[in-house]
Amino acid sequence: MKKYFLSIIAVILIVGASAFIKSNNHSKNAVYHWYMVDANNNVVSGSDAFGGATETSSYASAHLPCTAGTNSDCIRGFINVPAFPTNVNGDATPLKKQ
Repeated sequence: MKKYFLSIIAVILIVGASAFIKSNNHSKNAVYHWYMVDANNNVVSGSDAFGGATETSSYASAHLPCTAGTNSDCIRGFINVPAFPTNVNGDATPLKKQ
């Protein structure tokens, strides 16, 4: 009986410890809805980048539809379509064309 009790305690400790480990749900191949950022640092309705297609971060970074030389955000990626207008960063790292 003592063996079972120790096994149950070990399982409880493992499950409890895993509750504090942050998992990264966004893989390198995750696709996002990309939107252009305006001069006021907002994403507005109708500002779809890439014709509204969902793309990976690597594709979006290689095909930025922005002018080079600015330090502001160019596009922001969202897993789900956001409510517009919005100034949140999104689910992917905002991309800039420097």
